[in-house]
Amino acid sequence: MSIMPTTRHPSIPSSDRRRPSAAQRAFSLIEILVVVALLSVIIIGLVAMFDQTRRALVSSTTQVDVLESGRAASELIGRELEQITPGYSRDVNGHNFNVALEFYPDGTPAVLTQKLADPVEVRTNMMQQLFFVTHNNLQWNAVGYVITTPEFGVGTLYRTNYTLTSPAQIGLALTNFMGLPLPPGTINLPMSSSRIVEGVVHFSVRAYAYGTNVTLITNSIASGMIAAQAIVIPAYNIATDNYNYQLKSNATPAYVELEMGFLETRALERLKSITDSPASRKFLATHAGQVHLFRQRIPIRNVDPAAYK
Repeated sequence: MSIMPTTRHPSIPSSDRRRPSAAQRAFSLIEILVVVALLSVIIIGLVAMFDQTRRALVSSTTQVDVLESGRAASELIGRELEQITPGYSRDVNGHNFNVALEFYPDGTPAVLTQKLADPVEVRTNMMQQLFFVTHNNLQWNAVGYVITTPEFGVGTLYRTNYTLTSPAQIGLALTNFMGLPLPPGTINLPMSSSRIVEGVVHFSVRAYAYGTNVTLITNSIASGMIAAQAIVIPAYNIATDNYNYQLKSNATPAYVELEMGFLETRALERLKSITDSPASRKFLATHAGQVHLFRQRIPIRNVDPAAYK
């Protein structure tokens, strides 16, 4: 009995029979889902990282802009304040140095409390007007700083300069600066007004007396000609140590402490979109972290020691 040899099918090569089919070579649904999930996690992480970097860059740029504006404004006012000069005027309104608290249109003081990180601690912002007299060579100048539109808790700081022919015109310049009616037949003084910086939420001025110890002026001073006065702001002097000042005759501060607060640009843009002033002040009260403070103490060169005797 003979055994017949095994024959292979001539139409199917042996190599093709060992190769897997197309269905066996493809990825399964589970494998695809796993890959998609991993890629999603990676993409989300990259987007979050890029967004955090973008936020940090925008925040840094905003802070740099605010710091530059605040530093420039502080230096400008500081250079002028150190030149305060007594005018020796006998006019009842001839104030060498005048600081007055501003008021909102509804008659309430321009004072705003902001909550800090600690729920118990708060910071009090206020807006004051500043007026003072300088003397350069033969020219007298009256300089005023005021914040416009304070009813929203934030405003733009403006500088007003009056050119005087003599100290006798100091009272006229102050009357004009305060927006009070001028005497009949009075000719307006030459003046210029310029915009300094916007986003101001705090503008505070403190005056310090001449003497061995630098002390805050809190009451009247008997000067050589007309009594110089330090008028206390009602209900706010205890909490903030801020006062209204009317220094006349030969009285000027020995030191002036200037404190300014500026709101960041992005928060300022959001605040501008709020048209209701109580709502805008409420918004500002909860954004103390977006306010940058600048403080400096300026010595007055032309202080007259006789005013403090």
